[in-house]
Amino acid sequence: MQPTDEPTKETIVPLLGTLLVAEGLVTQEQISSTLQLQQQDYPDELLGEILVRCGYLSRKSLERVLSHQSELRQNIVSRLESYTPNKTDLRTLVLSRKSEHSLSTFLASCGVAATVSSTVPVVHGPPIYDLLLVAADYVDHLGIGAATAATIGMFPTTIDDTLSPDAQVLVMRYVEQARAYGRLSNSLEEKHHSEFELQTISTLIRSVTMAQTVQDALLKLMTIVRDLISIEAGTLFRLDPADQRLVFDIVLGPFQNELSQRRLSLDHGIAGWVARHGESQLIPDVSQDARFEATFDRQTGFQTRSMLCVPLLALGQVRGVLQLINKTDGEFTKSDLSLLRITAAVGGMLLLFNSLASMSSPSWLGDVF
Repeated sequence: MQPTDEPTKETIVPLLGTLLVAEGLVTQEQISSTLQLQQQDYPDELLGEILVRCGYLSRKSLERVLSHQSELRQNIVSRLESYTPNKTDLRTLVLSRKSEHSLSTFLASCGVAATVSSTVPVVHGPPIYDLLLVAADYVDHLGIGAATAATIGMFPTTIDDTLSPDAQVLVMRYVEQARAYGRLSNSLEEKHHSEFELQTISTLIRSVTMAQTVQDALLKLMTIVRDLISIEAGTLFRLDPADQRLVFDIVLGPFQNELSQRRLSLDHGIAGWVARHGESQLIPDVSQDARFEATFDRQTGFQTRSMLCVPLLALGQVRGVLQLINKTDGEFTKSDLSLLRITAAVGGMLLLFNSLASMSSPSWLGDVF
């Protein structure tokens, strides 16, 4: 069998072939010829077996290279499995008259993004850095730079831009201190968020117990949500079990009269999807969501950009849907979603009570809560 003059551009030489050529056991032409033979006549045959059959390679040499290939693969897999890229979770400002390449490299290996500056940046508002590191020969600016970071540290002046082991230990302690401060701040934020949720629940319950009718209570709930989350429009849908449609029960926004008591099929729109699935949705851009129904926007000229939509649940069943549209002071957040879920829990119970009995006043709810 005559080997081809040169491999085709489409030929992909496997690892075994590369090792065999590298050790001088076969030529590139022999590998190319064997690969073509394998593709045409022996697609289920291993490359090494065909090489032995063609007389290009001895069985002993094949077994030795296969063992080498196995060790190489294991080494590569081991390296890949053990590799975990550093997570950059801190922002650090380094004040120094030098470039501090070694310090920046060390910080990067610790998962810290560093910005080296020879001047103190002008900062307005909250700190923009988690950690401020000041070179020993730059200490005269420490008081000015203190406002730019939560944690501040000083590191010794580097010689020939080399960070000594002792300096690395010192810098690492500053990094650990900044991370500890971050964890404490997150814990305090979570605590304040929990307190806010409890206060919200208390406000919602008081509003419910003071309402004269269920409809009045639902309107108060929507008003509270609108005051806490600034929005362009919002709707509380009631699910009518008779025809399985959503009714525009409470409408806040520019088209209250046009939408009030209209009915919406569960097969259309994001609100219908939420009612069918009983799952909350935070959608920052409705134009990218195939479930969004734009018919109303086209008819009125109103532009829906973002949306929060949660089900009103009671006793495991969907009683309605609460929908907020276009936050006016930013984007909807997970905190907004959490607040809306609290409101929806109260609203779901109100719709349940309303379906159980006709009441002129739900003031007895104060005894329940």
